Amino acid sequence: MGNGDPMLYAALGAWFGLAGLIPILLLASLAGSMVGLYLKVKGQLREGGYVPFGPFLALAGWSAWLMPLPVWLQWPL
Repeated sequence: MGNGDPMLYAALGAWFGLAGLIPILLLASLAGSMVGLYLKVKGQLREGGYVPFGPFLALAGWSAWLMPLPVWLQWPL
């Protein structure tokens, strides 16, 4: 996580509440790791390279905004 990622995560926490942070982080981490693994397999991500995490946090926040929070809280964690 870079310098702006914790601030974006805090803003998402202020918007969705404390209960919404775990599903948002889980979704962002899963999406980021899938894209990172895909880029690594395709050879487009070199050793020591990284994929920015902020867009995945924003995507997870947007999807949490589209899907009501009670649906998120029913996920078995």
